[in-house]
Amino acid sequence: MIISRKTMLVVLCIYFIPLMAFFAYLNNANAKSTALNLLEESRNTSDPILISIPKLNLIKPVKLGIYDFKQNTWEITSQYAYFASLSAKPNTQSGNSIIYAHNTNSLFGKVSLLGNNDKVYLRTKNGKIFVYSYEKRKDVKPSDVSIFTPSNKPYLTLLTCTGRNNSLRRLLYFKLVKVV
Repeated sequence: MIISRKTMLVVLCIYFIPLMAFFAYLNNANAKSTALNLLEESRNTSDPILISIPKLNLIKPVKLGIYDFKQNTWEITSQYAYFASLSAKPNTQSGNSIIYAHNTNSLFGKVSLLGNNDKVYLRTKNGKIFVYSYEKRKDVKPSDVSIFTPSNKPYLTLLTCTGRNNSLRRLLYFKLVKVV
């Protein structure tokens, strides 16, 4: 069986060129992913996956918390702590990383017991452990979004409900001590 040049050209155009374009796309996507991973590694930044607060005997997985702009609410359940996706990833340069959870005994219900020199440990997806030390706390109205203001130094803020009928938000601020 002899295939004409015209038929061969049609076969190449129909099958080979889209296949090559697909492989080029995959290669470009992998290159972007690798570049992002290298950037995160160079800045010691990555998504948090575990929080530990020794004074409270608390160790909890951390899930990515997504803000629903239609409902004006954050994703939250009674099993996990959440990393506010609109905040800075834990890093050694700057920004405020926000971890939030319900005010229950199994989550952030006892954070009011934290004080000077108490530590919080955040493990990130890239295996780093960020060690933070308690600095201060304040209660704010739910409409207060000042915790999303950029920071010159790396901070961690724990956020939970407080007050009568959970009418306020308790913010606990921690400064970065070291990365292990």
